[in-house]
Amino acid sequence: MNKRNEYIYELVGIIRGRKSQEFKNRECFKLIVELSNKENIHFIQAFKDKVNNQIWQDLEKKNFIDKKYLFYCRNWMGIFRLINWKELKDYGSN
Repeated sequence: MNKRNEYIYELVGIIRGRKSQEFKNRECFKLIVELSNKENIHFIQAFKDKVNNQIWQDLEKKNFIDKKYLFYCRNWMGIFRLINWKELKDYGSN
């Protein structure tokens, strides 16, 4: 594993939508994101076997609407893969 794969990226933004995918027999969501700190990144992959059950359930039920997150991701060959997230509570409170 090289250094880029080991580094955890912190991306801030919202999920605009998701598409269900299967990648090499693994369940996956392609998250369409709008990030405030990395405008050139437009999607993040989330694999069922790489995130905790609560995150996966939130993605399945679309419990991410109107919420802002700090996404913790790893970069795999230029593709950002979700490993965890933290909801930012101050979003939309104005």
